[in-house]
Amino acid sequence: MLVPKDGKRAWRFNQALMELGALICVARKPRCGECPVQPHCKTGRRLVKTLRRSASWRLFERRPRNQRNNPQ
Repeated sequence: MLVPKDGKRAWRFNQALMELGALICVARKPRCGECPVQPHCKTGRRLVKTLRRSASWRLFERRPRNQRNNPQ
């Protein structure tokens, strides 16, 4: 396990994880290839992006401009 056995150094471990999250494990472009914890990371194992099942769709019907304010 990654947690230190010695409780006196727990603050160092905590600080290291905070820096890891701020520098490497970021939300937009994570740098999983540089991460030393990647073999233990559940998210790092899922490196394949999932594709959408279908194209997006509109919730509302589009009307021509001349009919938008005068529904008949």
